[in-house]
Amino acid sequence: MTAEPLAEAPRAGRRLPRLPRLARAALAGAFGAVLAVSLFAQLTVPVAALRANLAVGFGTVGRTEIRVPPFGEVWARTHSGPLVLRLTLVSLSPDDIARIVSTGDPDAELRAARAALARAALRLLAWTALLAVAGGFAAALLARAVLAETPGARPLRRRRAGLREGLVGGACGLALIGSLGGWTYATFDARAFAAPHYEGALRAAPWLLGLVEDGAVRVRELGQDLSRLAAGAYRTLGQAGAIQGWQPAPGDVAVLLVSDIHLNPVGLDLVQRVAASFHPAFVLDAGDLDDYGTALEGSFLTRIGEIPATYVLVPGNHDSPAELDELRSLPNVRVLTSGELVVAGVPVVGEADPSSARAAPAVASREELLAQAEALRDDVATATVPPAIAVAHDPDVGRQLLGLVPVVVSGHTHRVAIEETRGSLYLNPGTTGAAGIRGLIADPSPPYSMMVLYLARGADGRLAPTAVDTIEVAHDTGSVHLERRLLRPTAGAPPSERAASEDAGSP
Repeated sequence: MTAEPLAEAPRAGRRLPRLPRLARAALAGAFGAVLAVSLFAQLTVPVAALRANLAVGFGTVGRTEIRVPPFGEVWARTHSGPLVLRLTLVSLSPDDIARIVSTGDPDAELRAARAALARAALRLLAWTALLAVAGGFAAALLARAVLAETPGARPLRRRRAGLREGLVGGACGLALIGSLGGWTYATFDARAFAAPHYEGALRAAPWLLGLVEDGAVRVRELGQDLSRLAAGAYRTLGQAGAIQGWQPAPGDVAVLLVSDIHLNPVGLDLVQRVAASFHPAFVLDAGDLDDYGTALEGSFLTRIGEIPATYVLVPGNHDSPAELDELRSLPNVRVLTSGELVVAGVPVVGEADPSSARAAPAVASREELLAQAEALRDDVATATVPPAIAVAHDPDVGRQLLGLVPVVVSGHTHRVAIEETRGSLYLNPGTTGAAGIRGLIADPSPPYSMMVLYLARGADGRLAPTAVDTIEVAHDTGSVHLERRLLRPTAGAPPSERAASEDAGSP
């Protein structure tokens, strides 16, 4: 009986058909590209005053994330596909921010930041494409090494086959990432951030983006009207004074009283333009120029150097040593932290809020405030010239001087106050900066407010208050409230008469 021939055993090194090998390389290349992009597609670049990390990843939905550690992130579904675009804030440069805010052109800086971000995006795109090719190439070679049979072909042929599979893997990886990138670009819509999602601590502040946008619009709109506002207020109050039978005498001294600007640029503009129209002998600030007391804010406040008058600051609890050092470098600024000061012939005493000696804002303890009030009383008692004005940021401290000096000035409460008691005049100009960022979110928002105090010299040579002008600008509508209060009754006129009502309308 003849035996059936046995099936021929496979020879060592027998090659798989070409199509399965190339398909394996393509699948491995796609996987390698996705892995390489997920792990390494990121770039840290400078954008204006910050350093940001740009990254590409993958997710279940296409989205763009803006991360601000440690506060959380804001994201929106800006495109179709599985790509995730991520921008993470790495660091800020206080020096660059100070330069932009104090001397730079915000619109030009915004354009430059957008251009820098666009260049960074192109660099990230090129780096992502390179990673896709490299990841696909390496993954295809790895798949060949793991899955191929015992090689029997000559070394040169094996190397050529490996190179071919690697190129296929690299090309497939690039094609996959390129098609996903094109899909993202074609469907991208930044307007999705009109309804963003918040994660982390930012979930408690969904008003953030709208707040910044609305605040910027208010700054621009109100800033355009400030010149007319200041000139109009001066003319209106002059007319009211004529009706009341009182006008400042040639020897009278006008002092512009401000307080609690809280780093609001509109407040600084308002001070500058009102000072240019009213021509006060000097500006007296009852404190809280800053908000958080950083050196950056001190650099921003160098704009006070543009105010056409001597600027006297008695620091409040939001002011800080770093800010005060910056202000002392300005030729028109006098910082009164303790004792007496004579400005334009007006003797002033003041004591800085105890918290201004600390780096961060705080509320002074009762013991510290009592010590501050005692120091003020000593200043009055030991002054070379009897003071006409005493200044303390906290009203509880300032009121301790009533009956000892003709005028006491405070701030802190963000509310305008005029009181005549115990032979003294107590004044609080409110908040010249509309309470800063807190004013943007308060309901109702406090107005921008300030006062002009008129002092007349009596027969004994001492200065005494004769009138006070109050100027208030509504934060939301821009309507103006002007009032002149006479402190000495004149024939045929009441001691106080409103010069313009709150519904006077925009300037």
